[in-house]
Amino acid sequence: MAAAADGLEVVRLGHAGITAALHAEGLRTSLELFTPDGRMLLVATHNPVHHGVRGIWAATTPRKPRALIAVGTLEHGAPLPLVRFTRRRRSVRAWLTCLGPFWLAEATGRRLRLQVDDGHIATTATSGRAVGPVAVQQGPSELTGPLFAVEETS
Repeated sequence: MAAAADGLEVVRLGHAGITAALHAEGLRTSLELFTPDGRMLLVATHNPVHHGVRGIWAATTPRKPRALIAVGTLEHGAPLPLVRFTRRRRSVRAWLTCLGPFWLAEATGRRLRLQVDDGHIATTATSGRAVGPVAVQQGPSELTGPLFAVEETS
């Protein structure tokens, strides 16, 4: 007999229409991404060993020409990574949310560049004309110091 899920949390990315479903069963947490037409885009299980960017995709949108979507995981207790979308070296407004140990980011526009730096690894990607997975480049973090959560002092 299968045990009932402890929790299910669902969010829809506003521009690309991608649906993200977080499943939490006991100690196992997984994320599923679905395209607007119901096709599965990604299934990822939280792994305490592997953190960082899990995937980046370019998608078409009904209102805007393109969307660039990124998914990643966080270490337990770690702050969100530095996520920056740019176009022609100018910042682009983006949407970022957390679902359990996963984070999702989305921005719209043509020829977007994404930079994600979690303090350990810096990941960059550029959207092209194609729709689908986007190639990523990874290197050492460009942040100068370790990331620490801000604590209030009294």
